[in-house]
Amino acid sequence: MAAADPEGTSTNLRAPEPTLEWETRTPRPSRLSRFMPGGGASQAHHQQQHHDPERAPDAALAHKEAGQPQPGAKRSHHGNRLDRILPPHRKYLGMRRRVFLIALAAATVALLVLIVGLAAGLSSRSGGGEKMPLPEDGGTHEGELTYYSPGLGACGQNHDDEAMVVAVAHELFDEAGGGDANPNNNRLCGRKIRVSADGGGGAIEVEVVDRCEGCRPTDLDLSPAAFRRLADESRGRVQGEWQWV
Repeated sequence: MAAADPEGTSTNLRAPEPTLEWETRTPRPSRLSRFMPGGGASQAHHQQQHHDPERAPDAALAHKEAGQPQPGAKRSHHGNRLDRILPPHRKYLGMRRRVFLIALAAATVALLVLIVGLAAGLSSRSGGGEKMPLPEDGGTHEGELTYYSPGLGACGQNHDDEAMVVAVAHELFDEAGGGDANPNNNRLCGRKIRVSADGGGGAIEVEVVDRCEGCRPTDLDLSPAAFRRLADESRGRVQGEWQWV
């Protein structure tokens, strides 16, 4: 806009240009801030951000293009390994990943409990098992006396009810077998046992011809004829004692 002065000369007047926000002058730092830790660096950083407002977006774009995380972002040192090994969008054995992991954990715990239980059972059986009354151990043993019809026994021989024979406990018979698959070769076959019943009239001798599945290690299963020599057959079972001959 042109205006005439009193002397007739024209003067061009222009409106002042607005000052942009980023061009405003930065306050001069105080002398005290120079001696404070980080004061100078923070002031320089503030000035740089103040005078370069577009620098931060440019830096973020540069980091993004370079594939680097932006400063201040949380970084994972190992990444999400679970997602790499078991992607969450897939199904495992027809189950979602969460259900599959729960089932897998439950199966693992159950397997560990089973292993511990079996180990404890085997240890208890081997450590606290009853000692077998083998012939070389000697002594007198006490147990129940019962009777059965012999027939063909584990030693491979046939005997009727009138034979003076006996079947020993299966654990004792198998222990004496020493792992031989043929029971006819068991060293107890043909061995003699002297047995008497509590309150009976005397002792008798019987021959081992069989193994008894339901007998405990010190029980004996006699033929009917042998049992009648010790007690009345109607009693079915009696307490007695015996020893190897």
